[in-house]
Amino acid sequence: MAQRGRRFTLPIWAHLAGFALAVMLPLWALVLYIGLSSLERERAEYQNQTMLVARSFAVDLDHELSGFKSILSVLATSPALADGNLRRFSEQALRVAPEGGAIVLRDRSGAQIVNTLFPFGTKLPERTSETVTATDRCVFETRAVCTSDLYTGVSDKQPYVLVDAPVMRDGEIAYFLNVGVPATNLAALLRAHQTPPGWAISIIDRQDRLIARSPDHDRYVGSLANQSLRESAKDAEGTVRAVNVAGIPVWGAYVRLPTWGWRVAIGVPEAVLNTPLRRSMAYLGGLVLGATALSLAAVIIYGRRLAGAIALLSRLATRIVEPVLLGPIETSVREVNEVSCSIAEASRRLAASIAERDRADAAMRRWNEELEARVAAEIAAREDAQARVLQAQRIQALGQLAGGIAHDFNNVLQAANGCAAAIIKRAGDPDAVRRFAELLLGAVDRGSSVTRRLLGFAK
Repeated sequence: MAQRGRRFTLPIWAHLAGFALAVMLPLWALVLYIGLSSLERERAEYQNQTMLVARSFAVDLDHELSGFKSILSVLATSPALADGNLRRFSEQALRVAPEGGAIVLRDRSGAQIVNTLFPFGTKLPERTSETVTATDRCVFETRAVCTSDLYTGVSDKQPYVLVDAPVMRDGEIAYFLNVGVPATNLAALLRAHQTPPGWAISIIDRQDRLIARSPDHDRYVGSLANQSLRESAKDAEGTVRAVNVAGIPVWGAYVRLPTWGWRVAIGVPEAVLNTPLRRSMAYLGGLVLGATALSLAAVIIYGRRLAGAIALLSRLATRIVEPVLLGPIETSVREVNEVSCSIAEASRRLAASIAERDRADAAMRRWNEELEARVAAEIAAREDAQARVLQAQRIQALGQLAGGIAHDFNNVLQAANGCAAAIIKRAGDPDAVRRFAELLLGAVDRGSSVTRRLLGFAK
């Protein structure tokens, strides 16, 4: 019969470690799942906060533009303008003009009448940006305040946006009154918001160009927004994942200003967004690995202690056949102690059984010796009796043999005696003598035959 291959075995601490891993892995998987779910919720909350910041800034920008609208509304109803006192109107406009910006009054043909960038009475530029003209047309068509897209100023060649309002006379537009706001002013408004490092906030016009950006306003002003943001231009608000104008992958949130048509966009670099997530994941992973390592270390240490206790138990079990009484061992494992007590009791019982067996063996040996002596005596007596019986049988046989021989010789002698007597009586009768002589010779032959048989028996 072929011998079966030896099974692969492991020490008890390895089995305990495997058992611990089997117990811990599902638990840590659950912890990891909960942690990932929490991190995903944190990411969603972070994104929601980003959207809230975008909405908050959109409200601030709307408030800023509404402030310009209010300024224009007040100037449009100025008595100086109604009286045609343009010098006084220019002075009033100069006092409320934004820093670095200008308030311009143009007639319906687009010619500048007042420009706070120039002293009153100075010849004003005749050329006007196409963007400004388009804004005037918007005001003329809607008879309401309109904002322009980003454009470059004619006189100082810097980026501007325009808030344009009509000046009404008798239900008709008499003038176009607008405030030109440098894009740097809006960039300063962006910088006033304390955003986390790495965030980028932009104001985007209807042509998807950046009016202002923080940081790096001067570098990116006038640039097209990223394609994902441009494609979502029709939505009131939303989120996008894209690569911003700086070439950085970002998660973005945008909000459209319904009154003005501009959008506010916030871009959070994926690296910045994922940093706390990665930190939390690293912390969670470290916690899981550390806990697993500590658990395995504890399992290995305890497993080795348990293996040591079992090794003591094994050595105790191997000594159970020795002719000594074994005492129980003391370990930290209750079951091992109980088994050692059982082994000690079994050793005591085995010793008692061995002693009883030895006593029984001694008694058995004595009984065997007595029995052997009795058997030997009985055999000797039986042999002696058999010898006496055999001797008696021999003597009986010799007696029977002697009786038979005597009887045979007696018969021979009687025949010889009768024949001799008959010969004597009939000596004169030759025929009778011859017949009796022949009978006598036959008797002699029988006697000789008996003698030969007796000699053969004697041999």
